Amino acid sequence: PRVLEAVGKFGECLEQVVSGPGGQLFLFDAADFLEDICSYVFLEWLWPRLHAMQEAHAQEEMSERMISDRERDDLGRWSALLRDVLPQVLRVLEEVRALDAST
Repeated sequence: PRVLEAVGKFGECLEQVVSGPGGQLFLFDAADFLEDICSYVFLEWLWPRLHAMQEAHAQEEMSERMISDRERDDLGRWSALLRDVLPQVLRVLEEVRALDAST
């Protein structure tokens, strides 16, 4: 639950930090910093969780195991969070790479 909340807050903060003209200036000025943070969040929290979710669903489809109601609720919360946060993280990483290519 703590990681879920932390990732949710990170997504909210990231959205605020890079929105509007001030956000674009911050993105330009702190591109390496944002790249490091977004890469860390992606590699440490988002990718492993996404992989675990895919594994759980694959195991259930292959009838290797049943997902409990508690696991299903957890997967639902993470799915909703990933749908919000993952596009933001990937968008920032894409913009950083575009800035790196132009400088």
